[in-house]
Amino acid sequence: MKRFSFYMRAICLFVLGGIALIVLYGPSAQTRTKRAEMTANVGVYCERGSHDRCTYPTKKLVTRDDWGDKWPLTVDHATLVCAKAVGSMGQLIVIEGTPFAANGSTIGYVKKHGTTLQVDEKTVLVEPFDVDENSKAARLWAPAVRPDYIDADVPWIGRVDWSPIINELKAMGCGH
Repeated sequence: MKRFSFYMRAICLFVLGGIALIVLYGPSAQTRTKRAEMTANVGVYCERGSHDRCTYPTKKLVTRDDWGDKWPLTVDHATLVCAKAVGSMGQLIVIEGTPFAANGSTIGYVKKHGTTLQVDEKTVLVEPFDVDENSKAARLWAPAVRPDYIDADVPWIGRVDWSPIINELKAMGCGH
């Protein structure tokens, strides 16, 4: 009986210690509130003009602070949106209130069907995140550092790796 009591006390101290660490070192209420304010208020994702072809996506805030050197954008935060019902064609990113198709499949789907997403209680047309066709996307996708082996007089159009965005959307259950 004494051995059982000793183990129960040890378990309780371990659990209480973990809770204390979370309280001391976890995100503060102020940080959680700030992150909630930065996250886009996302609603239904639909084909344009179709109320029977809609889905309710999941969302996740991503920030430069969280991703460090892997951050591919020129702004400090964005909201990833995953419309699981349409698989890899539902990978979206909302930047500064504008929803963008985040991958090739979604860009094709958006161009064909003219999809919309509710953002901050407004129905907004999803734009392709295509730097060749969309100057807003070109402004938002961070340029990569020019490698030393490319001469300074050669035009440089390299961009920071976009795969962390796609991988995070896949981790949210969007696509394969």
